[in-house]
Amino acid sequence: MQRSMRLVLVVFCLSSFSSITFSQAGMTAVPFLLISPSVEANGMGGIMTSVTPTSSSAMIYNPAQLGMLSRTHSFSSDFYTNVVQWLPQFNLSDLWLNSYSMMYGVNLGEELPNNVSVGIGYSKTFLNLGEFIQTSQNNPTEIGRFRGYETSDNYSLGFSFDVGAIVGFGTTVKRIQSHLSPFGTEITAITGLADLAAIDLGIISKIPLAAMLLGQNSGPTTTLIPVVDVLLSYAMNNIGRAVDYGDPNKADPLPRTARIGWSVEAGAQITTSQSPFNFVRMTIAREAEDILATRNPNGTIGNYQGPLGDIDLYKGLILSEQHKFVDVRRGFSMSMLETITYREGSFDGGGALAYKTTGITYSTRGLFRLIGFMVNGKNGISYTKYFLEHFEIRVSQSEYSRHPIVGNTKFENVVFSFYQ
Repeated sequence: MQRSMRLVLVVFCLSSFSSITFSQAGMTAVPFLLISPSVEANGMGGIMTSVTPTSSSAMIYNPAQLGMLSRTHSFSSDFYTNVVQWLPQFNLSDLWLNSYSMMYGVNLGEELPNNVSVGIGYSKTFLNLGEFIQTSQNNPTEIGRFRGYETSDNYSLGFSFDVGAIVGFGTTVKRIQSHLSPFGTEITAITGLADLAAIDLGIISKIPLAAMLLGQNSGPTTTLIPVVDVLLSYAMNNIGRAVDYGDPNKADPLPRTARIGWSVEAGAQITTSQSPFNFVRMTIAREAEDILATRNPNGTIGNYQGPLGDIDLYKGLILSEQHKFVDVRRGFSMSMLETITYREGSFDGGGALAYKTTGITYSTRGLFRLIGFMVNGKNGISYTKYFLEHFEIRVSQSEYSRHPIVGNTKFENVVFSFYQ
């Protein structure tokens, strides 16, 4: 059997992307799991594990973010407005990426000690490889077609609690499917089909430094107070068995990845008798990541590395330098009046894959809250006021630049959220 040359080109593109990005792993299976699907994160160099979450897509790389998001959100849904043309420089119109997510959260407040919150979520990432033609070995006549794709269905659980710092934990169970070809060959019946499970684990902590030093401000008056929060996070993704496509002797490891990071969020917050309002907020974030998969000299799968792999905390998180096989991400964002957020960042995979990112988000949060503040209801009750103060629409765009392969990759999404 033969496949069209387009399949060869697509697989080559994906393999090249995986190789230049994660040379330590050599050739891991299902490299699409390494793609960052979050539109807002992709404006900050792909950082999503160590910043305050604003939508359900944050749980895709760190399930602990679901526990953090459930403190403020009862519902959030995040989806692309257009599919992402992946590796646009190759001009393959049906090589595209799609992703969406949703979550439901409950903040139990005073019902349990330490202000516990719990969230459940679902997310999906889908990489379309296009439609391919099957022909026989010696005859170009079409005898069948198939659609190539790879997908991950993710089911997440997260919770958080307040011990002075807010601490969140989470886990995700994944069903990963790789559909490179449904056919065997004239020599072997092995196909390009794989269906397996994996899990993610994550932890995050948010330390409210300004609140600890200055104390919580409350009362009937409106006050402008400084806010400084420090976030620390760690996640391990894609923990599972090797992918063998039907032949255990030709297995490739999953791209088990360690991600560790920090961020500092600083700004000014307006406190009122109702709820705080973020006047301005700036975020600086750094993350380091390393694939933990290894291979033996004979090409067989070796043992996975420890929880940090080759990550040097000083070089990766303080100096923000790419080292060994460790990739670093850098991000910055500024938000004004809970209405507009500008982002920029960079990814450094050792020079072979180093690119810049930019992004912007427009939110109805600030405007809706302002209108809700002016709405008065009968007998002190107004459903319009409640809706405006709790509902949010976010529209975001981000883009990769300054790289010959991933440059000009553009992401767009819309987020619908309901606050608690």
